[in-house]
Amino acid sequence: MDVTVNGKRVTLRDRLTAAEGWPLRSLIAKAKRDGNLNFEEEAQAIATVVESWEFPGDPRDPAAYAALDFFDFVALDAEACKQMGTLILPASKN
Repeated sequence: MDVTVNGKRVTLRDRLTAAEGWPLRSLIAKAKRDGNLNFEEEAQAIATVVESWEFPGDPRDPAAYAALDFFDFVALDAEACKQMGTLILPASKN
């Protein structure tokens, strides 16, 4: 799924393997329990969901997120969190 984040194209993953999703489950549970994640944990979660982007660096490398502009990071985080919900939470049966 492609989204635009502050003028840059970002491709978010439509599917995660069980091995890829397992650490993400733990991070989501920690965020619910503690109220938030630290920057490195948040970057790790986003890196799981972002397949490609037009920003510098490798989006699969959580360290690449440290170089992003703050507003780019926040906007990307919002889009990635929406996609995480789609990937991790079961679809409604209504």
